[in-house]
Amino acid sequence: MDEERSIAASNYNYEEGKLVASIKWLITKIYENKGIPDKLHNPFHRTDDDVLQLTSTILTVLTNGSLYVQAAAKILHDNSLLTQSHGAVIRALSSVDVEVRDSDGTFVTESMLSTVDPFRTNAHLAMLDALMTTHVKSIVSIERVVQVVSEYTSVDKREEPLDFLDALLFWINKICLLVRDDVERHDVPLKGADNCDATIPEMEDLYEDLCDGTCICALMAFYRPNELNLQDISFSDPISIQDCRYNLSLLKNSLDCLPWNPFHFEIDDILYLHESLQPNVNAFLADLFQFFEPIPIQSPVQATSPVQRRFVPIEAIPDLRASNLASRPTHPPRMRNTVGLSQRDRTMSVASGDSHLTSMSGDSLRYNSQRPTTLPANVNIMNFRQLQQANNGTNDPADLHTIAEPSNMASVRLALQERRREYDRKRCIESSMNEEERQKAGKDAFFKLMSKNMENTTNQHAQSAEPNKSNDSPYSTREEQLSAQVQNLQVIELSKLVRAFCH
Repeated sequence: MDEERSIAASNYNYEEGKLVASIKWLITKIYENKGIPDKLHNPFHRTDDDVLQLTSTILTVLTNGSLYVQAAAKILHDNSLLTQSHGAVIRALSSVDVEVRDSDGTFVTESMLSTVDPFRTNAHLAMLDALMTTHVKSIVSIERVVQVVSEYTSVDKREEPLDFLDALLFWINKICLLVRDDVERHDVPLKGADNCDATIPEMEDLYEDLCDGTCICALMAFYRPNELNLQDISFSDPISIQDCRYNLSLLKNSLDCLPWNPFHFEIDDILYLHESLQPNVNAFLADLFQFFEPIPIQSPVQATSPVQRRFVPIEAIPDLRASNLASRPTHPPRMRNTVGLSQRDRTMSVASGDSHLTSMSGDSLRYNSQRPTTLPANVNIMNFRQLQQANNGTNDPADLHTIAEPSNMASVRLALQERRREYDRKRCIESSMNEEERQKAGKDAFFKLMSKNMENTTNQHAQSAEPNKSNDSPYSTREEQLSAQVQNLQVIELSKLVRAFCH
């Protein structure tokens, strides 16, 4: 099947083309032409009756699910599927809204896929179609396609695609329009324009218009002009079968420049495209989109690590004082007497003479008074030396008051403290007197209340001793006894309150 053969439409077997393209896609999706096991390089063989069959190795890896779990783990970015079975892959595909149904619409089960004899080809093709659909949906999205096309041309809101299949058609047509504009702008001659005005067409149907290879080759020439020259593509109108084969062969060979060739078809598979191969075509176009418009990888921002402090070994600091002391002369130089010199010392000036007028330095005035001046005669200047002598000869009362002020403040503070202590002592005495008076008043009230209660009790007993001369009922005597008991209880409670108050 790898050799290119020209087959008539009546002799084309789409079932074989579907099986070969699907198995090749599965193996390439897992290994990407890198490290493919030797037993998987040739997954098919033909019998003596020229019937295409899968090798025993392929049958084994399909029925045990090892290839399926590897492909699903790579597509869904879930390495936990690597140790699972067919059922886990089916559930993972269902989680992304992809159902595994065969051509009859029957749901594929794990038992169908794991059966060796007979080998359920339709069930395995349904699983492969579901994996390819998931692969396409993981790469192609409306937002991503619109973003890519917007980098080359303007996109009207009304012409945005409806689904991921429409997005693929939208992407191919927009690129073909860009190529057409360049051709018309620069008058590029196209192959097949000898007898007619050849032009780059647009695709109305993603599958029917793919058969001639013109648009898909123009797409390849736009992204890889060095591998596929636009002038090598045949744009004859009407285009013949030979031209279609030529364009498709040109496309298949030019795709070898990619990291791995996503064209898993035979020329007749595209030329006589059957509807069963539509998922394979979608996967092929999605791979091209991923190759030509890869998602830019954002380099992670490296966190700047704090600069490590470098500790320099401590070295001995030379003793500068010792070296200076060794270089000094034994006897210090004598100071020159500047009094009477005709030349002025540059370090002393008339303006700075007042700054030396302090109580700690009296020599500055003595030296400055003997220093010759350069001011003109009869100039009215202030003599600070005379001011100091005048201040030293008199006693200013204000200065005496300032000196005596700290002693007066100390005596005032002592007097205030003494008055404060006297005030606190009086308050303590008054507080103790008030407490005694309060306790005495409480005791008087208590004894007064007790005496009154005793009088009431005596009167009640005297009244109860007298004979009952009236016609009252015997219940009156009982009521009087209860009343007396209530009063006694009240007296007891009141005495408790008075005692607590006194304490």
